[in-house]
Amino acid sequence: IINENKVDFETVDNIVSLGCGNGLTDNMFLKKVVKINRSICYIPVDINTMMVSIASENIDKTVRMPFAIIDDFETNADHIKKVVNGKINEVGENNFFMMLGVTFSNLEGTEPGFFNKVDLWMDPNDYFLIDVSLLGDGDKESLQDAVRDETYKLLLHNSLIKRKLINASTPMSDIEFGVEEIDDHRVLST
Repeated sequence: IINENKVDFETVDNIVSLGCGNGLTDNMFLKKVVKINRSICYIPVDINTMMVSIASENIDKTVRMPFAIIDDFETNADHIKKVVNGKINEVGENNFFMMLGVTFSNLEGTEPGFFNKVDLWMDPNDYFLIDVSLLGDGDKESLQDAVRDETYKLLLHNSLIKRKLINASTPMSDIEFGVEEIDDHRVLST
């Protein structure tokens, strides 16, 4: 994403990490982004107060982190978006939402429903990155089920059109949705 210039990080104001965990994976990503945009703002979101605290300690101190959100992004996504929007004067309005590491595996079996919610609160200039680590039994199957879901496919298709990565006339049937395994744990995959 960064090396291939798929996102213009110079126009992104905030990186909102849904399920920040200990922040180590976020920090690897942020170190690359801050080279492009020194004013980027990092907003960690997690249901666990201790994880947000640990993440804040693990994030490079050159990255601006004006606040964190302690909440369940899966059930309270609207609230999280309202908090971020309420701080537009402080942090800006173009958001890069990301869900890295094992966060996807922690969703409570409502992956397609969650992505439908994401589609409703994302603005046209927002991005969403999901990285999936498959660790447990059934994780790969859950991800495969999500990418087979027609609503999820439509969300992805519309996102590709919004980002002008494909033409609006490109039929969804021309896009391959799937799951790819990457053995190198150092690779940030999408």
